[in-house]
Amino acid sequence: MRRPRVLVEGAGALARRTAVLLAAVGEVVTEGDADLVVSCAVGLPDEHWCDLDLRLAEAGVPWHRAHTESGRVRVGPFTRAGGVTYRDARTRLLAATGELPPADDEGEIHPEVVEVAAAMLAAEVVTHLTGGAVPEHELTIEAGQAVTVTARPVLPLPGGPPTPSREHEGRERLLVGDRFGPVRRVRRDRRRAPDPRNLVSYSAYLAHHPRLTPWVADPVTGGATLGDDEAARWAAIGEAAERYCGNHVPEDLPRAAYRDLGDSAVDPRTFALYSKSQYDAHGFPFTPMTADLEIAWTSAVDLEDGRDVLVPASLAYVNYFRGSHRDEPPTNYPLLAGTAAADSPERAREAALREVLERDAVTLWWQSGAPASPLPVPGEGPLADALHEAAEAGLTVSLLRVPSAFDAMVAAVFVEDTRRHVVGFGSACRTTAEEAASKAFTEAIGTYQTGLDLLDEESGFWRGVRSGTVERRPYLPYRADRAYLDGLRPGWRDLNDVRVNVQVYLDERMQDAALDRLRVPVGPPLPAETVGPWRSLAGRGLRPYAVDLTTRDVRAAGLSVARVMVPGLYGNAPAAFPFLGGTRLLTEPVARGWVPGPLTEDDLWRRPLPFA
Repeated sequence: MRRPRVLVEGAGALARRTAVLLAAVGEVVTEGDADLVVSCAVGLPDEHWCDLDLRLAEAGVPWHRAHTESGRVRVGPFTRAGGVTYRDARTRLLAATGELPPADDEGEIHPEVVEVAAAMLAAEVVTHLTGGAVPEHELTIEAGQAVTVTARPVLPLPGGPPTPSREHEGRERLLVGDRFGPVRRVRRDRRRAPDPRNLVSYSAYLAHHPRLTPWVADPVTGGATLGDDEAARWAAIGEAAERYCGNHVPEDLPRAAYRDLGDSAVDPRTFALYSKSQYDAHGFPFTPMTADLEIAWTSAVDLEDGRDVLVPASLAYVNYFRGSHRDEPPTNYPLLAGTAAADSPERAREAALREVLERDAVTLWWQSGAPASPLPVPGEGPLADALHEAAEAGLTVSLLRVPSAFDAMVAAVFVEDTRRHVVGFGSACRTTAEEAASKAFTEAIGTYQTGLDLLDEESGFWRGVRSGTVERRPYLPYRADRAYLDGLRPGWRDLNDVRVNVQVYLDERMQDAALDRLRVPVGPPLPAETVGPWRSLAGRGLRPYAVDLTTRDVRAAGLSVARVMVPGLYGNAPAAFPFLGGTRLLTEPVARGWVPGPLTEDDLWRRPLPFA
């Protein structure tokens, strides 16, 4: 049987020792054709390895690598067909750290580090040559009081063929890492007064490089719970996965007009986007999504009958109109509701649908002027404790039950600091009133804290803006007098991002009697959930569609990310261009007796909620 031919390139002790070890299992050469290539270098030979990565991929030849770096040796990751490439690893490293190590390395390498590194490098090569699976990781070998080996997993970049599940390596270990993780780090937030003591929040910091990772939008995401540390941490990681996957737009999406697709696609005109008067308004930025307009489509599943269909890509992906899609006619502001991450596709879809129903309920309720109903305050438990502490800290908290056209428990929470004149709002849809109110409370406190940051010129945010390390936009320039309304054009035309709502509510004129709908809910009692949202949608003839947004790296780590959309339902949007299309916004509140009719577009409440 022919011995495998292994080409070992590079000078220095590491290359020599690796060649000696591999000679026992194969024919080691320094030039010519080979079954496998091993490249050893002093310093990181980035240009050479980029070229080698491409050439060997085209030839179908696997390869391994190691380089010295400031007294340590970095080994791998091993590259085989369909696996993690050098390009994947360098891009992840740049995204996480912002730089590559130097090409020249003058650090002295301890002989035992070289010995261990060569042994690890050779062992992984032998594993591959004998039919085993080599872990897709980078090994760092260095000497302190002892020689240590640190393994860091490396995931492939989004795009490309599916990759096998690696969940057994540890979901968080795969997703979070200071060198190669899609998430650089996850940090528990410092408690700030007047936050309740049992409110736990985490921030997840996405790895991002504007040229190399254009699919990432928000660099920091958050998660919060009442008293559940692990759930808060995973909420932040899950939110990061949502943003990461939701912004990765595939390059090979089909393009066609709806009239040419027929039953294989969902009619784009059935989505509640914009009204005729909005489209006719001078300067309105969006193009009607007609049956004749050629647009990009993406695959979805009809959750009613399991049929595969096409849906407009711009409604599935956040910030779709960027990169190669920048010059397409803009048809819509990104849909902010309906994306969720979970440990299974089913749970992700359930969470995404609940978010769709939550925003539909809040939009119809708020814009129609309908009253919310008071939600009973629990007598004990985490929410009761948090409400008690909030009151002791001087916050006034209102619990609201938002009316919904569906069998969905939608709660909202309004927080008001009458001393500082700062407010916050949050909403959520869960199976029980206490679960929904608890989630809405954490959202409201988060909005309130954002308001405090925007109020304080010496906050970390404004200091970052002044130093140039933080982008001010979309927020308005700081005003010590808080008179943000004075700088706005009529019709809320300057509120083109929902995040600005919180800042505008720092203007005390926004905290007038119009907020009494939040302070004192006067609606009638509403029933608990019975059949649940899925069946109530079917009873109305409305069909939910799910898009699998999961990128191959996030899927390999054991998470699923879903986008759920329901034509005819409404979502939140900037006050400059709210979703006023369709018919339900004007007919549903009247038909259900929430408000007297008839209701016209001119009757709608256009003032935004104090919610981002």
